[in-house]
Amino acid sequence: MALPLEEVRRIATLARLELSAAESLLFAEQLGRVVDYIDQLGRFETSHPPEACLMPLEAPDAIAASLATEVVLANAPDSREAFVVVPRILASPGAPSEVRDDG
Repeated sequence: MALPLEEVRRIATLARLELSAAESLLFAEQLGRVVDYIDQLGRFETSHPPEACLMPLEAPDAIAASLATEVVLANAPDSREAFVVVPRILASPGAPSEVRDDG
C-alpha cells in the first residue's frame, strides 16, 4: 500500500527534505511497504515468548585478568606515562564548529 502523497510531503517537511514529484511518488510506495511490514509484525503473538527468549543474552560480569599496562603500551604507536597518545581531532567537515577543550 502506498502512503498518501500529503503524508509523504508532511514527513519530508519534518525532515527538511525537498522532494520532486517523482521522488514523492517513489517514497510514497517505499514508505508504504515499510508500514505494511510493521503491520505484519504486529500480527505475531508475543504474550508467550519461547523459552529461548527468556534466557539472558549476555554473560554475567566476572572479574578476569587483563593485559599488563606494559604490554598494551609496547604495542601503542605513542605513549606517555601510563597512557596511549592519540591524535587530537577537533572537527570534521560538516560538524558543528564548537570545539571543547576539557584538558
